[in-house]
Amino acid sequence: MYSKTMKNLIRFLTRFPRFMLTLLVFMSLIGGYYTLQLGIRSDFKALLPDSFESVVNLTKVDEYYGGISHLYVVLGGPNALQTEHFIDEVSPKLEKIPTINYVISKLPSDYFQKRLGLYISPDDLKEIDRRIQVSNANAKKGGSVFFSNMLDLVDPEDSAKLDFSDIEKKYENTFSNLWGTRTLTSNASGESTPRDRGYFYGAENNMYVVWIKSTTSFLDLDATQKLIGEVKQILDAVNQNQFGHSITYDFTGTYKTLLDQNQHLKKQILWVLIILFFLLGIVTALYYQNIIVSLIIAIPLAMALLWSGAITYFGIGHLNLISGFTGFIILGLGSDYGIYLLDRYLIERKHHPIPEAMILAFSKTGRATLGSFLTTLVSFLALVGCQFKGFLEFGLIGAVGITATFLAVILGLPCLFMLMED
Repeated sequence: MYSKTMKNLIRFLTRFPRFMLTLLVFMSLIGGYYTLQLGIRSDFKALLPDSFESVVNLTKVDEYYGGISHLYVVLGGPNALQTEHFIDEVSPKLEKIPTINYVISKLPSDYFQKRLGLYISPDDLKEIDRRIQVSNANAKKGGSVFFSNMLDLVDPEDSAKLDFSDIEKKYENTFSNLWGTRTLTSNASGESTPRDRGYFYGAENNMYVVWIKSTTSFLDLDATQKLIGEVKQILDAVNQNQFGHSITYDFTGTYKTLLDQNQHLKKQILWVLIILFFLLGIVTALYYQNIIVSLIIAIPLAMALLWSGAITYFGIGHLNLISGFTGFIILGLGSDYGIYLLDRYLIERKHHPIPEAMILAFSKTGRATLGSFLTTLVSFLALVGCQFKGFLEFGLIGAVGITATFLAVILGLPCLFMLMED
């Protein structure tokens, strides 16, 4: 049954080698497009089962709040006032982006000032109240609250002067974080620093920070890329039209970090695959003393990777930190299929014409190759029963990849053999 099927397949492929190879390459180009769209999720949620309590709770938080982090825009300019003007201009425009929940560009100082008592301990509030009561009582005796140093007609112990300097010093750091360097009794008229004006400002590097809260989760890399693109478009437009590109900015935070991490991992995997193909080509070229032979082995492997990448894109949508390395394993295992069949074909070609040599190679050695493929496939499928999604997706992608490799070798090698003989 197997020999008959393989014989008919080889005859068909050798009749239309260019057409079939063109079709396979076309499928690979389509697969390559979708493979490049694959993201790599490095968060724990991509590895754990959806039923885990931590994952369920995080999903609820994402749905309700749109994630638990912010996208931060770090800005700088030629001077403080110009940078602050830029921040005031772009903040309302950024809030109009549909996927942005809110933008925080300044500290809500008035809000905190009106609720000052909430940040003071009950004991200190009682002490403040006691001093006020004493001051009122002493004022009735003739003491002055405002001119106690000059007009008091009472004894020092009966002074109506109010002094909260010791309490102010105690809460100096807290109040500074809430609304700058102002104290309990100072007003806004003396503001002079960016921090006093309510901006998130770092004096060490002369940079400002704007907080952006998105309605999307930072785990959604496509949404993050779109969000950063929309924010960048607004910043660039205002910077060009009103500030002559004098403002510099960049992004940071979990949203940007995960996106950069994803792009970095994709580049690393791509480079390792290129190196792996290069080394595989060198080994086969040295062994067979023929560069064409190494290309014949490499082409089906490349097609299989692109096919499996596209299937993964539609089936799972992403890679995780474990499944991201499946491609290297597939290349190592899949290259054996091509080498076994190629070697048998070259041996048979010395004694038989092209079609018969192919039929002998694929029906004899091909049977052993099929057995090797099936045992490897079962090994990958055994991981599908795992709850841990890192192993589960590794098994699924490995099964898809090894199947794609076997099919690419069976369908591609006969066509390539025909072109090699021409």
